[in-house]
Amino acid sequence: MRLDDRALLRATVNDMAVAPELAVLVALDAVLATAAFQVTVANPDFDALARGDPACEEARKAIFLVMRIADLRSMLRNYRNWTLHGDPDNDASF
Repeated sequence: MRLDDRALLRATVNDMAVAPELAVLVALDAVLATAAFQVTVANPDFDALARGDPACEEARKAIFLVMRIADLRSMLRNYRNWTLHGDPDNDASF
């Protein structure tokens, strides 16, 4: 299982002047990235899964959580880009 290895969400002072909520979303993104990393590190079965071995229930739940975290982090980026550029798929600022 591979973590979402994107860089942390960033916002400049000018970005936050336009959309002040970005300050909290930047902090949330950092917390989510840390949580996904910790869940992965705390679950030794992730290595077994990479080899194709069956996963225990705890590992399956951990994978689901990490996948949802990756989805949420992607949505945060889309929101930032939409708010600042009107295009949720514009990654030019990263």
